[in-house]
Amino acid sequence: MARPSHRYTLQITSSKDRRSHHNIGTWTRTGIWSHENGAFVPEPGMRGESGGAALAIACRLRIQWCGGDGMQDPDNLARKFLYYPDRLPAGMPPPGWAGGAEEVWIKCEDGVRIHGLWWPEPEGAPVILFLHGNAQEVYSWSLVRRELEPAGCRLLLIDYHGYGKSGGEPHEAGLYLDGKASLRWLYDNGIEDSHLVVFGKSLGGGVACEIARERELMALVLESTFTSLAGVARKLFPFLPAGIPLGEVYDSVSKLPHARCPVLVIHGEMDELIPVGEGLELYAAAPEPKELYLVPGAGHNDVSLVAGSAYARKIASFLDA
Repeated sequence: MARPSHRYTLQITSSKDRRSHHNIGTWTRTGIWSHENGAFVPEPGMRGESGGAALAIACRLRIQWCGGDGMQDPDNLARKFLYYPDRLPAGMPPPGWAGGAEEVWIKCEDGVRIHGLWWPEPEGAPVILFLHGNAQEVYSWSLVRRELEPAGCRLLLIDYHGYGKSGGEPHEAGLYLDGKASLRWLYDNGIEDSHLVVFGKSLGGGVACEIARERELMALVLESTFTSLAGVARKLFPFLPAGIPLGEVYDSVSKLPHARCPVLVIHGEMDELIPVGEGLELYAAAPEPKELYLVPGAGHNDVSLVAGSAYARKIASFLDA
């Protein structure tokens, strides 16, 4: 006898985001999951009481089944709810919005074209390839240019598959292609590994660790990132059944020991999304030389804000070492 399909609701709640000062509020997403074939069909869109869905990276998640015979989960739960891409229509945003950056287009091995912002000054300086978190797009993330400017580096900021103006849909293998295609673009523009810093923020740390195990970079910086998707999911959501498939892996803690460059791990001690213990585990797994920078009082999205000018000074001193 066929088992019935059941409707479930994902509810996301959070307090005010400290970086943007927006109240994220409560969001729900509903859909149908079939016991028969494991397929999940979401109802269109997110609906919320307040705030912006793009800030859901700072949220705590609670999965609630409506009906059924106990908590279940589709194989692709992670892919459905891990990524919060903001897509941009053609012609948006207006020219000049990104503060003097050049717009670039990069073709990945799967044929997808991704969009990025490139700050080519100061000429001859090291380059930071910045891999952002799981929400928003490069124009929203362009504030990192100001935060990192005291480090004296050039900056390439990219959008992943399905984010901003980039084509495709976000998924783990696609994000790895994005990172590697961005490296090729930098190589084609005369940047060598010895002048290249890969900086992964939150979800971007998973992409950065994939890159760092294959290249002899100038440095790897990991901020507010996790050991693996499964590892952090078990800590945040202990109610999930053991052995449940999450679809995406991002097993950074297994890759990091193979990094062939200095590693800086940055984490807020009060991170409400990815506990500081995740950062400590990554630091323990990283090879020498390595440094750990914990920011007291900082959460997930406000590390640079809480640290103030010490944030850029720490990165600059690490790169100068």
